[in-house]
Amino acid sequence: MRRKISFRFSHPGRFLSYCVIASAILLACDKSSVSTNGKLPNPDGSTTVNNSSPGNTNNPSSGTTGEATQPQVSLTANGKSESVVVEENTNVHLVWNSLNATACNLTMAVGTTGSALSQSWGTTLSGAHDLIPTDQTAFVAHCTDANGQKASSTVVIYVAPPCLAKTVIQLLTPSVTNNALNQFVKYSLSYTDCNGKPLPFPNGNLWYDNDGKIQASAASESLPFQITAGSTSVSGQLDPVVGEDLFGHTGPIYLHYLSSQSLSLPSGLSSFTLSINVSGKTVHSYDTDWENPPAEESIRTFLRFADAEPDVVSVIFKNLK
Repeated sequence: MRRKISFRFSHPGRFLSYCVIASAILLACDKSSVSTNGKLPNPDGSTTVNNSSPGNTNNPSSGTTGEATQPQVSLTANGKSESVVVEENTNVHLVWNSLNATACNLTMAVGTTGSALSQSWGTTLSGAHDLIPTDQTAFVAHCTDANGQKASSTVVIYVAPPCLAKTVIQLLTPSVTNNALNQFVKYSLSYTDCNGKPLPFPNGNLWYDNDGKIQASAASESLPFQITAGSTSVSGQLDPVVGEDLFGHTGPIYLHYLSSQSLSLPSGLSSFTLSINVSGKTVHSYDTDWENPPAEESIRTFLRFADAEPDVVSVIFKNLK
């Protein structure tokens, strides 16, 4: 026979407080018995990976979770990612590193037309390769993991034009008179790199031209010149070369001037004064009426030394009345 047992609390509020306290104790016990991620508490307070937890496939010694990881790869050229600009004949150092990958391959495509990847430079999970590119080149590192997941990293190498030396000229005589005696066009020449840094002149030829037409009687005559730098003096002559000028014109009426031999200058010389003898010569623009020329004309003159880029400056050619 069952007996019905009942409890009577004279203070209902105390009963509610007891229930709250009991619930808190049970909750604390539940939290202390099993931690998240399948880790069990040790007596010393540390935790141990529970490899029997559902879904955990890790090596017990690793202590890592069983979540899937994507393969990763990074590729740099000279320490830079995505793109790098180098000058011609410059070495490029490629480095690639991967993570969570089982196979990697580094390939390249040359040129700007999107040609197919043409060469394989490496198949290791990480590595390095040195080369000297001659054209725009895209390198791609491809990596995969055991599950077939893929990752890639691309770096493009742009080859900049070389930093050519430049002939820099300053006009010292702003005007000369046509068909007159003792007429010299004088320039100050310096030799610099593409950033304006002075360089010593190499041995080489001198090119000269006017963007105009010289009278027919003088077209076959050479122009004497003299180079001076301190106590140094070098003389020579500029011989006419018929068939083209140095401003892009070709044909039998066009010519330019070239030193008859390579000039040998003192070592370390980076600037000098050039004087070209144009005495008795007449130069007009191509569209000038030779019977009725203007009082003066501004005509471009061209100078280049050795293999440097040229410079152009205008000279006033005055006409006698």
